[in-house]
Amino acid sequence: MGSSTDEKQILNAINAQGFLLIEGVLDLGFVEKTGTELLAAIEKENEYHGTTEYEDFGRVLFAPIYGGTFIKTLENEKLMRPFEIAVSKNCILYTMTSSCLSPHGSNYTSRIHKDTKIFIPNFIHMLAAMILLDDFTEKNGAPLFLPASHKNIKQPAEDYFNENAVQITGKAGSVLYFNPNVWHCSTKNNTGKWRKCLLLGMQHHWLKQRFDIPKAMEHIDLSNYSEKVLQRLGFNSEPPSSYREYYENAKKGNQKTTNDFYR
Repeated sequence: MGSSTDEKQILNAINAQGFLLIEGVLDLGFVEKTGTELLAAIEKENEYHGTTEYEDFGRVLFAPIYGGTFIKTLENEKLMRPFEIAVSKNCILYTMTSSCLSPHGSNYTSRIHKDTKIFIPNFIHMLAAMILLDDFTEKNGAPLFLPASHKNIKQPAEDYFNENAVQITGKAGSVLYFNPNVWHCSTKNNTGKWRKCLLLGMQHHWLKQRFDIPKAMEHIDLSNYSEKVLQRLGFNSEPPSSYREYYENAKKGNQKTTNDFYR
């Protein structure tokens, strides 16, 4: 769909099909810079492992610890809008990783899988998104998604998946939003270039994040980022550490003391 997708289209697609591709969300200058920073981060991950021969080669485990455009991604209101529509205006980052395929390569994402173990019928606890940092084509590993499979907790048979899954191709700067319960897989990159993708999930603020983000990002100066970015990172969702903090935050309406279920 085009970049002007309205709220009804977003909800209908996510609820019915389980996924939605929106074109032109990010400008190509930002896409190129993010792609360069992502490859540099992959090199850092390789150094951490001491090899490129590990199962999730090509994945940056938690991109925001490298700063730069990874944090700036959370400033983009056009990108964030579908998350706020499908999940909550106060949604926070579960994680931000990558899904990249090396030249002539494939990796662990080539298996049929979904991206969460939480299954609550008719409820979106999290919305995931693939940010296309390259054109996704049939040759470079564009993923396969099985329509409406987020409604079934049971993994589909391989033959059924292969017959009914849809390959998602699109231009760099597009974003593929999807329910993390949708069954999907990557395909092999048959080109001589990396196929790059930034992957993030935004969830309800009362759910536990994959990392203790405030602690994991202590080494980064966040003073120039807006309160909204810090909220999206989960800084307002830490549990209060004392009675005093609880009541002070309650007066401010801070997420540390409010909860969609009880307030």
